[in-house]
Amino acid sequence: MAAWQFDLFFVPENGPSPVLLNDSYDVPAVSIQQAARAKSHLTACFGTPQELMKDFFAYGHEQGNRVDIMFNDDESAEVKARIDARSDSEAFVQTICALANSLGCTLFSPEFACPIESNVLAVKSALISSRSYAFVQNPKKFLSGIHNDG
Repeated sequence: MAAWQFDLFFVPENGPSPVLLNDSYDVPAVSIQQAARAKSHLTACFGTPQELMKDFFAYGHEQGNRVDIMFNDDESAEVKARIDARSDSEAFVQTICALANSLGCTLFSPEFACPIESNVLAVKSALISSRSYAFVQNPKKFLSGIHNDG
């Protein structure tokens, strides 16, 4: 993940919450049906995805706004959005909120360790509060803070 990308996971409503294991989250997969609908929706919005590795697809730009789908052996999948804090991401945020709502998913921020409502205002508010946004606003200050904390 680039410093300017803000991650959100798609988590099935009424399912288990993501669990922190070591330094990353174990995120519940969306069902086979949800994964198929996500793939169809994203292809309609972004065109043919880039296959980054076997069963791992990126819709959008690798270093910009994108949605990743990683299929499991049983055809369920993990779905993650990466918002590019460097650009006006309003249309992209609208797309991921619409997708989350159509799949019956909530959004989960690993940075804030909490769910984010799948509406534009909530997602933009989380983005503006994120480390990614702080990096974009003042990279030198952001990196200086990391150096001083480390």
